[in-house]
Amino acid sequence: MLICEISIIELKNYLGLDRKQVFDRILKALIEKDKLTVLDYSENQFKESLHFSKKYGIPKADALFAILARDNNAILLTRDYHFEIFNKIIKISKPEEL
Repeated sequence: MLICEISIIELKNYLGLDRKQVFDRILKALIEKDKLTVLDYSENQFKESLHFSKKYGIPKADALFAILARDNNAILLTRDYHFEIFNKIIKISKPEEL
């Protein structure tokens, strides 16, 4: 499973302090057991995400998620409808579909 640092930050923003600590422990355990990889992104990927963000009117982070999914041959798990514009370059699924 892959995750981007931006996703981790977004998830933590929705959690209370007590849940953030649990979330951190779960992430650490998954990473240590090689069940989760935190992705970095390149300057070129970031620039491309800015272009996609402007072109399609979507959040910059979401454009970056799509590019990272494409470049890592990963399935993007989401319920956000605006990712459908990327369905020609990445596979998109809802979590319950896997």
